Amino acid sequence: MLYIYIDRLTKIKVMNNKQVMLEALEAQLSVKETEVTTYTQEVFNPQVQDLNDSILEWFHQNIRLSLIKAEIGSDSLTMHTQKDRWANRIQFNIRNYWREKETPEFEFNWSSGNTYSDPNDIEYGITIGRVCQNHDTIKDLFINEWTVKYKDYQKKLRALQEPVNSLQSSIHALKYEMIDDQKESYMKPGFSLKLKSYKSIEWVDSSDDSSNDRELQDKPGELKLQTGRSKYDYMFVHEFTVNKKVGYKYDLTILDHNDKSRNVQVTTKQFEDFIDSVTSWENSGAQDRTDRAVQRFNEIMETIAKEKELASKRSTSIRLPNLS
Repeated sequence: MLYIYIDRLTKIKVMNNKQVMLEALEAQLSVKETEVTTYTQEVFNPQVQDLNDSILEWFHQNIRLSLIKAEIGSDSLTMHTQKDRWANRIQFNIRNYWREKETPEFEFNWSSGNTYSDPNDIEYGITIGRVCQNHDTIKDLFINEWTVKYKDYQKKLRALQEPVNSLQSSIHALKYEMIDDQKESYMKPGFSLKLKSYKSIEWVDSSDDSSNDRELQDKPGELKLQTGRSKYDYMFVHEFTVNKKVGYKYDLTILDHNDKSRNVQVTTKQFEDFIDSVTSWENSGAQDRTDRAVQRFNEIMETIAKEKELASKRSTSIRLPNLS
């Protein structure tokens, strides 16, 4: 609840408009996400690229290795060789253990496959040997310089990402609150709802018996309502009205899939399960089903158009024999 004070003694209690709050949070999120994206593209990525280039240059100058790319992370470094595939890459890692007393280990990983007469394979073997010779130096730079710089860049980026994560969490929680409010309102006596319609691909009558006589049609929404103990005791509902709650049951008037009005009583659990599906359908289910149908329909029409175009080209390429 929000309170508005008319004067020092009088206040009016006002319901909090959660939709307005949601829109405000989403607007803030959009701004913060733009800030993160801009910083990532204009600051963080160039910093990491410069660091990768400097690492690659160090390997070229100090170990004279024929490497083509370096990729640094918070606890890893991957070096790409001339034959750029996973089996011919060199990787350095820091392995952290879940036991606090155990000291993190520095790992040096490479492929132990067979070496053939391919010059790239020979070069890879030479590369591994030179890395082993300089193992301690690489380890020192990796732990005390390269990953330290990367983590510093990453720390600044994460500081910008924290408000984004916080806003996303708030929006997620608020949406769940709004859904709960929606469900509560759906179950109140006097509430009535006609389910949202959706679009479906349907065949239509064709005068020339063509194969592409399909169109998108609006279909009434319908959901299953369990009405008894057996799994077969159910009906599909287009509309419903909550008449009253009688003990642990709800008295409803429903319009079934045959557009016939019925009066039914269902348990609280059965009605809650139905309302869960109604809420999902109203918020996203109907639109999702429509979107899938529209996408599929456009794909079908595109395929038919291509087939017609191909058939037309084939027919024009046929030449009648010269009978003269």
